[in-house]
Amino acid sequence: MSDFESRVRDALGAGASGAPDASGLAGAARRLARTRRRTTIVVSVVAVLAVVAVPVGVLALRDSGDALSGPGIAKDPTGSTASDAPTRWRTETWRDLEIEVPASWGYGTLSTWCLNGKRGPGNPVVERPGGAVRSIGCGNPSSGYGVNFFDSSTSGFIQQPGAVEQVAGASQDSPDGAWTGYAISTSGDTAILVVAPTQAMARRILDSAHRVEGVDTNGCAPAAADAPDSGAADSVSVCRYTAAGLLEQSERLTGPDASDAVAALEAAPETGDSRLCPAPLGGAEEPSEYALLLAGDEQYTVQWTGSACPNWGVFWGDTRRALTADVMYWALSPGWSGVVDGDVPLPPDLRH
Repeated sequence: MSDFESRVRDALGAGASGAPDASGLAGAARRLARTRRRTTIVVSVVAVLAVVAVPVGVLALRDSGDALSGPGIAKDPTGSTASDAPTRWRTETWRDLEIEVPASWGYGTLSTWCLNGKRGPGNPVVERPGGAVRSIGCGNPSSGYGVNFFDSSTSGFIQQPGAVEQVAGASQDSPDGAWTGYAISTSGDTAILVVAPTQAMARRILDSAHRVEGVDTNGCAPAAADAPDSGAADSVSVCRYTAAGLLEQSERLTGPDASDAVAALEAAPETGDSRLCPAPLGGAEEPSEYALLLAGDEQYTVQWTGSACPNWGVFWGDTRRALTADVMYWALSPGWSGVVDGDVPLPPDLRH
């Protein structure tokens, strides 16, 4: 391990030790409400360190040429077949990069694999930057199976994107025998790291990676400014955006889930014309994390952070409706682990 990697790993461990425990996320989000801004800063630092530590630790295994620079790494010379691949897959998007992962994969952080109660890395997870990080270190390996979205402008790469390599022998970064690789969006600033238990699965995920042009499979645009005014007639697109207006996560609700989501939005009590809400002191609204829910010809905007009057609520047409626990149940996509102000209603359990 290089001195740089050691420093990054030490810093990550120090940051994670003070980060909030993500178990019982709905309750934890409320408990952290009074220190929301301070907590957000701490979590953001941990997330940036994680982005650097994982890609460098797993992928910086080659020199600038084609020759491998260390033992225990086997290049995939022939590609792979999908004969052992799952039959059901789902779309995951972060910013402008869309991939497909097995539908059975969960959400979380690759560094907390040891919490699965099994002897070794268990169910893979999808990880995104930011959010609460469980204050635990899993030892060797330091990462389990899954995929990790990250900002590629914060990391340096040595391995060629799209290559699949196997980790053989003990590794502090990934499980013994794991297949790893990464892909970068053609925009150049969004990337995905893959750590899969089989060659075929790693290859399948990497091959599915592509830049979103227009909207992704779930009907969401990479930037809120480009979001469509309407969605599909038979489903609800849930597009969760950061305060900067970049797509954090997307999903498509169908069947009873879609109808229940619309019912919750339209049952929220009206609080008056959204245009009558006064601007905060200084005349500038605080940026807010929010979700767009697109259902047929209707667009609902759900905002739950920032200045309470200008930002909180369900904005639908010219009306502003109050936030309810039922609304937040559908607006917060699976895997959300952020923090809300104490007055924002949350359901007893979040979607997983």
